[in-house]
Amino acid sequence: MLRDQEIKAAELLDEGNADHVLYACKIYGRGDRVIAFQCYMEQMNDEKFCSVTGKVNGAVIYALHNRNR
Repeated sequence: MLRDQEIKAAELLDEGNADHVLYACKIYGRGDRVIAFQCYMEQMNDEKFCSVTGKVNGAVIYALHNRNR
């Protein structure tokens, strides 16, 4: 499932004008147990990406980044 999301995110990044595509987030609770796994498919500019992911603790952010910009 995660690989499928990554492939879709790569296609979206290629098609669009975004700096980043956020496609998933794995959230951990106490004892490093996964308590949530959320799927997204959102194009973002640098400002929005930093505001959304910059203050996250206890999570793994899955995103692709446009290196050509």
